[in-house]
Amino acid sequence: MIDDKKLICAFIYSAYESGYCGLMLEPRVKEQHKNLYREYIEKETYFPKKEIDETQKEMMDSIKNSGIRNYIYRGHFSVVRNRIEKETDQPFKKAIKSLLILNPAINCPVNYYRVTEINGNEITGENILYKTRKRLKILKGLEIPKTEDLVSGHWNFMLERVNDWKSLRENLSTAKKYYDFLRRKT
Repeated sequence: MIDDKKLICAFIYSAYESGYCGLMLEPRVKEQHKNLYREYIEKETYFPKKEIDETQKEMMDSIKNSGIRNYIYRGHFSVVRNRIEKETDQPFKKAIKSLLILNPAINCPVNYYRVTEINGNEITGENILYKTRKRLKILKGLEIPKTEDLVSGHWNFMLERVNDWKSLRENLSTAKKYYDFLRRKT
């Protein structure tokens, strides 16, 4: 596991890099923020708390109540559902019938992978809930997993190794319920 500051920077960076999140920011500002997140992950210099507080108010309010890991690994599932309902003005189960909406519904919450291959700054992992394979980038400064490790992933990026978590079973249960719902409704 990585420290909370690196985790939140990797989480936001991967969201911004996806193209789905951070759309309210001017492109130049978004790139500046991504650079700050990458730099913190790699060098642990300036932690961009001010930038995070200014652009991620809803997330930061939730984190104050529950903590970073609880938000990312459990609470973010509800945030994704609510955001999709708000943006589409439809119930979640109806909105995800659209492939355009289903993509962020699947990729925006955290997924879990068993590492099958490591190639430099990328891994290939098998989603332990879906049994699909995906390539995930590893940001410089994050831990490098070994083959067979369990890792969390967000969009196209690995977040951290999760093998030794005490709360892994609980977090997997949250993810399984969410993804089982997606499977049944699509």
